[in-house]
Amino acid sequence: MKLENKGLEILDVTRVKAKQYEFGIEEEYHVELPQDPKRLLVFTIGVLGELAALESRPSDEREEHKQELRKQLLVAGQFFESLSLSLNNRNR
Repeated sequence: MKLENKGLEILDVTRVKAKQYEFGIEEEYHVELPQDPKRLLVFTIGVLGELAALESRPSDEREEHKQELRKQLLVAGQFFESLSLSLNNRNR
């Protein structure tokens, strides 16, 4: 699995939306999300499963692939942090 450009775009827009809520900008002026950001949850589960499978096989030496999956998890973590901040700021 690999986070495609559309996923990165959702991450960026979610960060922007979190800031818009943080600064108290009215929702009518907010940027629109290109799709439901929660769809990245499926991606994250897939990456976790793939990485877990690789890690559970000591003889598997695809270190480069493991590193790429770890980077993807960091991006997914940033996304969920932005989504959480966005939702928390929205409910204030």
